[in-house]
Amino acid sequence: MKKKIPLTYPLGGWLGLGLSLALFLLLFTACTNAPAPAQVGEKLSKASCPHNGLLNLPLMWVPEDKSVQRTATFILKHFLLTEDLQKQHPGREETEYMDYPVQGFKDMITLLLAVPNARGVDAWIAAFDDDGSPGVPSNAGNKLTVLFTSNTGNTSIGDYYTLDGFASFDPVKNKVDTKIAESWINNYVTKKRLVIKKTLDKNDVTNYMSVSTPLNEDSLFDTRCIHYESKEIAGLKDEINYQTGPPNSITITGIRTFFSAFTASGNDEGKCKGRMFIQFEFLRKDSNGKDVVFYLEDTDDFCSRGWPGNRFDNGQMCPPTCVPPPPPVKP
Repeated sequence: MKKKIPLTYPLGGWLGLGLSLALFLLLFTACTNAPAPAQVGEKLSKASCPHNGLLNLPLMWVPEDKSVQRTATFILKHFLLTEDLQKQHPGREETEYMDYPVQGFKDMITLLLAVPNARGVDAWIAAFDDDGSPGVPSNAGNKLTVLFTSNTGNTSIGDYYTLDGFASFDPVKNKVDTKIAESWINNYVTKKRLVIKKTLDKNDVTNYMSVSTPLNEDSLFDTRCIHYESKEIAGLKDEINYQTGPPNSITITGIRTFFSAFTASGNDEGKCKGRMFIQFEFLRKDSNGKDVVFYLEDTDDFCSRGWPGNRFDNGQMCPPTCVPPPPPVKP
């Protein structure tokens, strides 16, 4: 799964802006010239790595190469959002990732999938209210976050939950009041979205809220929500259990949830070009006791596991498919 991209943004003056954008363009060029999905996995499917085992890799697995590319592509959005955030909070950087407690993550997914008629889990992109507001972690005011809900296919959204800033999951303590949750979602839509709108491909119809509405600036949207089918998100939870047993016996210490973005080529279907989404990565301790991301490619039995398919799944993007519809935008 994926690595943290260390980066300090020199935000003062045109020189800093030029250096930062030059770094992004270098990475962006590398991303847009990346090989097609089959080629990305080529080094993993040679004769020495047959992938013909009985236990398939999880449906949400994404090759390390592609995962790192998509993390790097978020750099421009991160730069623009940090620059805007520092107008209100000098020295504060936009969220790059969130570390979730592994057991807490599993408990939350279990609860969301246990909702009657649940067909999956939705992750809503949001932004906290001001510092000191209810539910906002210390020094996190106005920063990006993610809210989780169960998806039952209904026209209304169920209860919202967060793991941001929590060391465990409690169905009561981690539940976010609906009005507060909708305020956080609205903060992203009315503020953050406008800052990063320029990073989207205007010629990609999947970057608009609905193809039935005029394709104009008002309907051009970055991602509002990512939907994960039950079998996908349950498979991620099962993978955590699998990795802790033999032959790998890895102690997973957390789930690092990265903000990422598709390149100018879009996802594996050529859609959602330039769009933001999230990627889940496993953590374990290194020799110095520090939490670090590890990849399934590095595990002992990787080559003996079955191939999950030809499409590397990061969930279903809203837009263009939004069921249930997002909360109404409030000016």
